[in-house]
Amino acid sequence: MSTVNAADPVRPGLGTRSRHDAILAELARSRRVEVSALAAGFDVAEETVRRDLRQLEGRDLLVRVHGGAVLPQAVIETAPQTPAGEEDPLVRIARERLPSSGTFFLGAGSASLALAEALPDVSEIAIVTTSVDVALLASSRHESSIYSVGGAVHGDEQVGPWTNEILAEVHVDVALVETGALRGDGVVTVPSPRQAAARRLVVEGSDRRVLLVTGAPSAPGFVVAARADEFDLVISREPLPRPLSDRLREQGVEVVVAS
Repeated sequence: MSTVNAADPVRPGLGTRSRHDAILAELARSRRVEVSALAAGFDVAEETVRRDLRQLEGRDLLVRVHGGAVLPQAVIETAPQTPAGEEDPLVRIARERLPSSGTFFLGAGSASLALAEALPDVSEIAIVTTSVDVALLASSRHESSIYSVGGAVHGDEQVGPWTNEILAEVHVDVALVETGALRGDGVVTVPSPRQAAARRLVVEGSDRRVLLVTGAPSAPGFVVAARADEFDLVISREPLPRPLSDRLREQGVEVVVAS
């Protein structure tokens, strides 16, 4: 268990209401909370924290994002919103660039979830995923084949040795990898080595690679998972820095801004 400062609102032994108050206090202070950090601080299971976040989101007090939650205004400020009833331009471009048949990998993230819903339900399409939410959504399909890789669940994502063992044996036609942002040097980072290992295996085991840069709030990453120049197509909600986009195009990477 992590050592917690006595003045820190996130501390062990709190009941549900007190946890909710502590989560909101931490959000007000840092604008983002992580499931894993809260679970360690409260000394409870991560599923308990996820349940707390769902309840608070139901009261419109926060917005859940991959791995944690942010204040509602943080999402408005950092992630472009799509009007109700309109398809997200990033999702639309990704869908239009996919072949009409084949095996596609979809990872965790809001764009991947929307893409799983947007893909046609036909027998010629198979979806491989490490995302619990994508697997649950796609399981309602009648024609497409859905394969959940399995493994330890971290947030919405399956990771760990079991996941890696399966991914090492899987080959897909198109891998769609989602990230909140790229570093200035084009590196994709994630918070943990387990997540990085899974993404590297996905990239290595695909014929075509598509990187979705959503601009959505995401956990700070310090572990290198991939480089933008390993992808065939980069679709970004916001223009990439000019030096980066020019370098990627020189290396044969197609860069598309979804505006």
